[in-house]
Amino acid sequence: MNVLYDYQIFWYQNYGGISRYYAGLMDFAYEKKLFDFKSATLFSNNRFINGKPYSKSVPFPKLLVNGRNVLTFWPNKLNRANTMRLLNTGKFDLFHPTYFQDYFVNKIKVPFVINFFDLIMEKFPEFFVEGVKFSAEKKNLLSSASMFIAASNNTKKDLIDQFGVESDKIGVAYLATHILPHSVVNETRLAGVPNEYILFVGSRSRYKNFDFFLKSVSPILKDNPKLYVVCAGDPFSEAELKYFDELGVKNRVIIYKVNDDDLIYLYGHAKLFVFPSAYEGFGIPLLESFNCGCPMAISNASCFPEVVGDAAAYFDPLDEVSMRETISNVLFDEKMRALLVERGFERTKAFSLENTALQTKAIYEKVLE
Repeated sequence: MNVLYDYQIFWYQNYGGISRYYAGLMDFAYEKKLFDFKSATLFSNNRFINGKPYSKSVPFPKLLVNGRNVLTFWPNKLNRANTMRLLNTGKFDLFHPTYFQDYFVNKIKVPFVINFFDLIMEKFPEFFVEGVKFSAEKKNLLSSASMFIAASNNTKKDLIDQFGVESDKIGVAYLATHILPHSVVNETRLAGVPNEYILFVGSRSRYKNFDFFLKSVSPILKDNPKLYVVCAGDPFSEAELKYFDELGVKNRVIIYKVNDDDLIYLYGHAKLFVFPSAYEGFGIPLLESFNCGCPMAISNASCFPEVVGDAAAYFDPLDEVSMRETISNVLFDEKMRALLVERGFERTKAFSLENTALQTKAIYEKVLE
């Protein structure tokens, strides 16, 4: 079995969860000789693939004009041309595009599989400028792909419900995190972090439910002067700061833009990690929290119960009282927090990179039967 991976996600992302997934999959396949493969990427500034022994990708320079890099046209064209050139050599049994452009459909003679990590674009199209374009291309891919790889059974169900995909054409390959169990870092890594805090990680887009979460916990913050909310992600907007002020908690919410070590530190020292999202396809922060020994309170929606099992306290993401009471119960119950940490370390054993790679390989083999 010889698999070709295209360039798309390594072109769009310098770093990010999806490109880390594909790079991790290729890392494991290369190290363990799980199957033969090639990466078609020639030009990329992605930090996960450049310099790898299986990759010929090199960085492309920047020339900013009005804030945009104008040196992107030819590197992108060459990436695509190289992908098609390799596909036409006849050396590959299977093609695995890494995002949703359909440039190759009806131009290749080998089967292809494609990942669906979530259906957020379809469920929340108002948040995505490219949503209409990619939805059209997805429909073309849906009618042409030999099989689909879903990040969870919840995403599999969404594919069936949203697009009418046949169940036997969807395989599930759970994701993994590069943050390993019991990860620790230098205790002085993040000076200035408060002693007591609730942790929120990632994007604060509307479906992530951050504003509602903060409104729900603001009474807890006011009743406990030493308690803060610490966020890992992009800086707060002026609108967010105004909202925090209206809630009366502006000085109790802190933001950090973090690297991996910083993130491990924040998980490792938090009283509680909260994931209030109304929808996720999988939720990598759940595994990060497990592996850093951080107890969590999370939404009872979408994939969360499937991934987490009994290793978290659950709340209704649309019910302010449910959210606040659940978070409060975990915050102030040391025995409960310790139990959740213990269950988290046990639960995370099901989500290794090895399992991801083996489940993916099994899907490839099914296509080629």
